[in-house]
Amino acid sequence: MANNTQRLRQATDIRRCFNDNKRLVGQFYTVFWSKQKKEPRLCVVVSKKTSKRAVQRNRIRRIAKEAFRCFEQPLFDDMVILARYGGPKASNHELRLCIDTLLTKVAGYQAK
Repeated sequence: MANNTQRLRQATDIRRCFNDNKRLVGQFYTVFWSKQKKEPRLCVVVSKKTSKRAVQRNRIRRIAKEAFRCFEQPLFDDMVILARYGGPKASNHELRLCIDTLLTKVAGYQAK
């Protein structure tokens, strides 16, 4: 993440993303988003149920943040990316491919 303004931190904002019923499910990630006209913000959630090891949770989190940062199309929504089971066993390439696919679909929904 480039700076703190791109982080989604407030519990009310995160709850709004979960409650807006806009979500896409991939093999390793689930993306929830909420309409926002400001700069896009991100929250990545990787629970201990996903992996007991912090190294694996941080790898999953780092790949999602990097994909969000490098995404080519403009995003105007707040997003919560929730890691799913199976992520720790996946390669970096598989994780990146999954999150890139989900972000592309979210950008397509925004264009409508």
